[in-house]
Amino acid sequence: MVGLRNRFAALILAGLALPPQAQAEQPLVPLPTIFAPGWALLDQIGMTERETEAGDWLVEKTFPPELVAAATRPFAITGYIVPVTAEPMQTHILLVRNTEDCPFCGSSGYAPVLEVALAEPIRDITEFDAVTVTGTLTLVHDPETMQTAILTDARLTPLTN
Repeated sequence: MVGLRNRFAALILAGLALPPQAQAEQPLVPLPTIFAPGWALLDQIGMTERETEAGDWLVEKTFPPELVAAATRPFAITGYIVPVTAEPMQTHILLVRNTEDCPFCGSSGYAPVLEVALAEPIRDITEFDAVTVTGTLTLVHDPETMQTAILTDARLTPLTN
């Protein structure tokens, strides 16, 4: 046991003795962008920010007719999972079409991120698993948020390689 402990300590110390460049964490290689019809529809949402006379900021949103029509039937979209909480059972996730669009990763731009409320909790999901979710698309008209849509009562289908 002492020998094992000494080997473990040596490995730790060896890692600490590496030059800073060698210790640097390798950057996450983004997974391929998913070009699916659902994302193309979400890309067409128009948003214009404006300031009111009272100094408040509002977002005026315009939704393309195709997206409005899609919100009247089951809406399916494929993307990468971004868990919202660190829990064993998830009921809410975010879906992105490119791992670089992760809003928690520090490099997020303005690409669409879809909030997904699942019909049933799911277990053991991994960040950036590729999935297809199908549910009811609700368009968010609230001018006080940049959020444009939520997928509710969603069911998840993992993609296979």
